[in-house]
Amino acid sequence: MVNPSKLKVDSVADVIAAAKAEPGKIDIAHAGVGNPFHLAAVLFQQAAGVKLNEIPYRGAAPAVQDVLAGAVPMMFVDYATARSHIASGAFKALGVAALEERKELPGVPPVAATAGLAGFEAWPWQGIVAPAKTPPEIIAKLRDTYIAAVNDPVIRQKLIEAGAEPLQSTPAEFSDYRRKEAAKWAEAVKKAGIALD
Repeated sequence: MVNPSKLKVDSVADVIAAAKAEPGKIDIAHAGVGNPFHLAAVLFQQAAGVKLNEIPYRGAAPAVQDVLAGAVPMMFVDYATARSHIASGAFKALGVAALEERKELPGVPPVAATAGLAGFEAWPWQGIVAPAKTPPEIIAKLRDTYIAAVNDPVIRQKLIEAGAEPLQSTPAEFSDYRRKEAAKWAEAVKKAGIALD
């Protein structure tokens, strides 16, 4: 998201071009070191080969407030937090960090659609886990209960309104995804030299 009165760009490609023209000069807010918004910004810089000036905040609310006020021109932020600001025109959505366009943001392309950023994905996912060696029949019951809950029209709609996409996978698919995500983020953190205070 950008504050359109402070950063006059129309696309992710424009941000990359501006950042390459002035390395380290464009500020980007985030909600604290290691926060998903921070890690998305780190991964973006690595993938795009640019350097932005990271401005850390103690949480998303003060970061969003400073982007709204124009103190910082841009940040990665979740749809639920940004929705009203997009609707009012205070924020301009340049791209989504999912691999596909989101129906709640029609016309806003995935960051991955930008030249050189194929495969870029940085979204905060959640899942249900159980202790190791939980019997398979208990895992199956947990999965069936979850699927029934997210397919309930009222619950599903509430999740979607909150900006969540209720997905379903098998335990094996989820384990594989978690491993891939852990490796991706570990590499990004190591490459960036991020350390928690």
